[in-house]
Amino acid sequence: MSFRRIAAAAAALSYAFLPAGARAVETAPLTATPGGLYSVQASVDGRPPVAMLLDLGAGIDMLSAGLGGQVVFGVDRAYTAWSPTGERRDMPMGSVVSLALGEYSLADNTVGIWKGLDGSGFDGAISAMAFKDVVTTFDFKNRQLVVEDAPSFAERKRSATYVPFVVVDDRSIGLRIFAPFDFGGRTGLCLVDTGITGIAVNRQFAASMHQPVASIALHAAPQIALANPPIAIENLVYDCDVGLAFWANRALTIDIPNRAMFVGSPT
Repeated sequence: MSFRRIAAAAAALSYAFLPAGARAVETAPLTATPGGLYSVQASVDGRPPVAMLLDLGAGIDMLSAGLGGQVVFGVDRAYTAWSPTGERRDMPMGSVVSLALGEYSLADNTVGIWKGLDGSGFDGAISAMAFKDVVTTFDFKNRQLVVEDAPSFAERKRSATYVPFVVVDDRSIGLRIFAPFDFGGRTGLCLVDTGITGIAVNRQFAASMHQPVASIALHAAPQIALANPPIAIENLVYDCDVGLAFWANRALTIDIPNRAMFVGSPT
């Protein structure tokens, strides 16, 4: 049975009658890299899986120039992406026949081709855009990516904390998610990012904070905090960029259609 048929059947169930021990639609392992980031195996056009960087802050799904040059078709436009530090990335855009994580096929097969991935050890990058229509958990504690269905999502929410977030949708091509964080009494709207290991803040924002910052926390859930955060001051184009130093050992569930995340407790 296809993913869409499974999802449709699951959505039809009333949450009041959800069975215990429900299984998710798809589970894929997350692999920790030597640099502290995470990759997931993805198959392009049914080819053998390759390592893709899990980068929720990337904005769009991307392939390396080496792989993209073999599989991407319909390259008739360019997309300008901006890194958190304002670096401009002009990328050719096209489509692939399919892009899948295990049995889960991404609904949008549009990808960018970025030569910056060549030689990085990754053949592509999977962004938040890949999960715009499904509820997905990034379980860094157990190193799993879980595409949830209604029963498994209901179970997940029982032990997690609800946090609203903001979606920035760039013409339905790129997508990033932001959440308010408190930095020692100063609140900033931060990119939720798994493509960096640390935490970065804008220079002007940093100048307005009390130094040193003893901890940072989700504004909507102050109990979810990180003491002695490794903060770097950079020329960001927005307030702050919260990477894996904060999400490590947590399970982060994102529900983009409903602008909600659910954050599990660390180990």
